[in-house]
Amino acid sequence: MRATSLRHKTDGCRVGSLGVLGLGLCGLILTWSGACGSDSGSAPDRIDEPFTVQAKVYPEWREAPSLEPALPDSAATSEPKSLGIYLDLSRPMAGYLPLDASSTPREGSGGTNEFRAVAQWVPDHLTRVYPTASLQWRGVGRDIRDLSEYPRLERSLFVATASRLDLAIQEALVDLRSGRSEGVAVISDLLGTGALTGALAVSRYLSDWLDSEGVRTSEFHLGLVGVKASYWGATASACPARNGLGCWYSERGRGWRRLDDVAVAPFYVLLLGRDAESLMTILQSIESDAASIGIETVAELLTAGTRPRLAPLTCEASEPDGEQRGRQYALLRDEQSGEYACVRNDPVKLYCDFGGGFVPTDVRIGAFRGGVPDGLGIAPPSGVAQVEVDVDCEALRSQEPLPDLLLDIEGNVVGSQAPPWDEWSIETDDLPTFPGKTLQLRYFIEEVRVMPDRYRAELPPILRGGSR
Repeated sequence: MRATSLRHKTDGCRVGSLGVLGLGLCGLILTWSGACGSDSGSAPDRIDEPFTVQAKVYPEWREAPSLEPALPDSAATSEPKSLGIYLDLSRPMAGYLPLDASSTPREGSGGTNEFRAVAQWVPDHLTRVYPTASLQWRGVGRDIRDLSEYPRLERSLFVATASRLDLAIQEALVDLRSGRSEGVAVISDLLGTGALTGALAVSRYLSDWLDSEGVRTSEFHLGLVGVKASYWGATASACPARNGLGCWYSERGRGWRRLDDVAVAPFYVLLLGRDAESLMTILQSIESDAASIGIETVAELLTAGTRPRLAPLTCEASEPDGEQRGRQYALLRDEQSGEYACVRNDPVKLYCDFGGGFVPTDVRIGAFRGGVPDGLGIAPPSGVAQVEVDVDCEALRSQEPLPDLLLDIEGNVVGSQAPPWDEWSIETDDLPTFPGKTLQLRYFIEEVRVMPDRYRAELPPILRGGSR
């Protein structure tokens, strides 16, 4: 609470206090205590400056978390912690590498191979953020296999006829939950092998984990980086190389289709880890490295909604007509405790504005012992980050003992604009020309972006109650 230098006269009357405590769907607890029994004597100095307290906002869900499967006995280990990098070895991934030395770089690429650059940055940033963990590369095809510490990224490596991203994610989650792994990165085009097509199919392997208590309590986090890269196409018996170009694979069309020129195709780095700040550091570092050489990227911490956050609450007291904000004589701050109290039997209005993106959607008086006392009114929310409270100091000060009052405030947290994933997504790839976008990416994002049902904010006292 920001201190104000106010002097006051109470004519021997002890100053009490009035306070706002917490949020209950974001609940606000108002408590108060009286001071003088009458309004005799000279008037105290008015409070003419806003005062601020910091609310801590927590996410909440209506339904219980998902129960994760028990960890296998093999997960129990005393081995040093590792960092896993899972590299998609399916044939289409070869298209991010030129066919041969004579292949023409994409115009605007600056001659940099985006895929090789990002595949180098990922382990660098992982080991920098988690310096005590060892690095392990794993290849994803029809099964999972070990790769060398820093595999040589050549087209001959990417020949798998399947991409079992489900196996990679399942293995990564076991390692992460068991404590065997500090962080995991999956480098892929997000088009796994399975009954469903497109990136949406990959979300199935993450859904139970994302609904688990470990994610909801912000122990585990998920991030995604999208990278736009040059694409020369893959080759297959049905589509041999021609003029330095190969083909692209249509998941919906179930077949190879020839490229006419060097294209732009997105690939992704899916990050799973134990600490939000660590994952944010890796996401931002990859974005920064890419921007420095002109590579287009998009990144998001998809579990950011589970993180507790600060939301300052700034209140300004006014006479009921509100014509002159800050002009009132009913509330007074005690110079020693810094708490506010009703010291005159006058009505007063509090205008309280939330920061941190919190917007109340429903404000109501909660249940408390002794019933609802007179002396408090609440304006219905109007879609803005403000709560208006009418306080009748005479009605409150007439009660003994002075009650504690709970206000339940349900609200949403409005964050910054979401990254433009829709621009990277396409509904179908059964097209005659290469789309340069990811099939059903927008639905993947919708499924894996963790959004709580509501938020609860806890506040230190603004006006604290107690016996007179």
